[in-house]
Amino acid sequence: MKMEKLTANHTNQILLTAKKENYNIIIIDTSSELCERNVAAIEHADLLLIPTLQDVTSGWKVILFKEILDNLNVSREKVALVINRCTRYSGFNNQEFQTETGYPIISEINDMSKWIQKYVNKGIPIENTGKRKISGPFQKLASNVLKKVGK
Repeated sequence: MKMEKLTANHTNQILLTAKKENYNIIIIDTSSELCERNVAAIEHADLLLIPTLQDVTSGWKVILFKEILDNLNVSREKVALVINRCTRYSGFNNQEFQTETGYPIISEINDMSKWIQKYVNKGIPIENTGKRKISGPFQKLASNVLKKVGK
């Protein structure tokens, strides 16, 4: 079945089946579109991570998405931000993001695009680089997610 044909009912059934199988964690990487399958995934989520950049455009998109989540009655305790390509020279600083959105920042991933690109081009997973500076933020994100969902 193509993803476009996946309905909210399909999504619900998949997630209910996965929960019955006692998976500790189910990670769903959705598209950014607001469609019924993504809304169903959001409604089932124990934690919703919103990756974002520290620029004004991204900040406004998160604020608009917050309104949608509020209309869906998604608890703010279930939502956290992941700041990607984090630098100190950005349009929004992290405190402003938290204040404007009301969502905590669960993790920051520094801008390492120059380092990461060479590994991506070679097909080498970040974890296999042996570079703690590169893999460390991702390990910290995983640890923070586990703490947040109580695992």
